[in-house]
Amino acid sequence: MTIEQVNQLRGASSSEFRLIGFLADLGSYMLDSYLIVLCALETMLQGKSTLKEQSLIEELHIATIGLQKEGLIGDIQSCLRDTIRTALCSFAEQELVAKQNAWNSDGTREVFYSGKDAEEKQLNAVRESKDRIASILGYDSEKVQRIGASLAETLQKSAGKNIRAKL
Repeated sequence: MTIEQVNQLRGASSSEFRLIGFLADLGSYMLDSYLIVLCALETMLQGKSTLKEQSLIEELHIATIGLQKEGLIGDIQSCLRDTIRTALCSFAEQELVAKQNAWNSDGTREVFYSGKDAEEKQLNAVRESKDRIASILGYDSEKVQRIGASLAETLQKSAGKNIRAKL
């Protein structure tokens, strides 16, 4: 919780304050997940990359575990695949990244996220959202840069693992 949020709550009773703190802590892992996805999207948009959804989720899941072990994020629940998938879908609905479907010869569907045709306004919106979430979490810019650099490295290494796609 930020100092500004605490100042807004000064008039609350101690039990109300504890409840608000509890609820804020309860959802903080989701904010970490959304921040991690935004950092990954920033890398994808900058690199004009297209990645398979399932592989991207798995790579972010594994990377998030590493970020938690490094102490860059606080809660191991931030690595939940469902939360990562929900964040990706949410950002696609907001048109921050393109979500595309492709059909395999056997009739199965694969989902891809693409920064291939990204515009500068999408990249700026991703950065603004990332900064907003980092501010809510109380993360300084150095910490966010370390998270982003770690995820960019993960995505670059993963490129050789067949998570990139050509549509």
